[in-house]
Amino acid sequence: MKISRNMYTIVIFVSLVISQTKGENYWQPIKEYLLQADGKDANQQKAISQNYQRYIQSLTNDQLFIAAKQCSAEANVICPETIFCEEASSMWLAFFLKEYPNRTGLRDITPIINDIRDANQSNFWRASLIEFLGSDRRWKLLTNEQLYEIVSNLDPIIRSASEHYRLRVEASRTTRNILSEIEKRNLLAEPIINESLQNEQNLMDLKRKAEKSEISLSDNYKNAQAKTLAYYEQFSKSLIFILQKADLEFHLRSEGWGNLAGICLNKSIASRSQAEEILTSSVRSYKQYDERLWRNLLYISFDNLKLPDSNDIAQNMLNELQNKLKSEKNKQKKNQIQSEIDSINYIIKEHKKQ
Repeated sequence: MKISRNMYTIVIFVSLVISQTKGENYWQPIKEYLLQADGKDANQQKAISQNYQRYIQSLTNDQLFIAAKQCSAEANVICPETIFCEEASSMWLAFFLKEYPNRTGLRDITPIINDIRDANQSNFWRASLIEFLGSDRRWKLLTNEQLYEIVSNLDPIIRSASEHYRLRVEASRTTRNILSEIEKRNLLAEPIINESLQNEQNLMDLKRKAEKSEISLSDNYKNAQAKTLAYYEQFSKSLIFILQKADLEFHLRSEGWGNLAGICLNKSIASRSQAEEILTSSVRSYKQYDERLWRNLLYISFDNLKLPDSNDIAQNMLNELQNKLKSEKNKQKKNQIQSEIDSINYIIKEHKKQ
């Protein structure tokens, strides 16, 4: 059991926090083992590690799950602003992230789904569980139906203004990745696709050919893909819904635009034209958004919408930013504006080469 110095620091702080979870505290002994290992030599750490592993193995699956939840409740108190940092999650919950899927095979994800949906659980725990299910390391254990179940339960989080914006960003990102994984599985189930891959053709190229009906695929694929597209349609509708909110948080708006432009515009779904309208309107009314988002909109204009006046829009953005730079007195803000000017210039230069 190798424990990082950062983990020692976290655990020492956590030891000052009273657990918020009722009942037996299964996390406490784990925390104590981690503290014991601090500053010990290799032989001493080995002995502590053996006791630590014996304790982990003594826990039932339910107890291991509770221990992780108790750990997360304390983590949420100590570092609430890092609740969506993958490094923080993997460090705090290392004992759970590997052991739980190895034991259970994730045959039943109901306890995980229930806690993701439960707004009374800590945000650290809910975000960690979304990350946990959104990792391609877990997907090999999950069926398509389980993946669809996850997507269905993330949708209300994406749409809910009462949820922490970072939780909504994580739910949106995970939905995108899971649907992409299912699409990949749909393709790989086709013999003709596997044969082509053996001939070293790129899967993305084959996917584009399939979408353009340039490859003859079976009814099984068409039915499976129709189901996946229905989930994309719901995802697109949810993104359109939140993007119409004037007070939408910066990161969530950026994530929403990116998914709508990069994913939903490329699918044969009913809401595609509405998605295009929302994105086009956002590009043309860029002034109402934070300048840090203008580069996102410019990429969308050039690459996704392919608006004929993209260069004019870029020049207008530059003019606006340069005027703001001249009038701004605050050095930090001037540096930020200059950074945005550099980004816009880079995008213009990049697209002149194309």
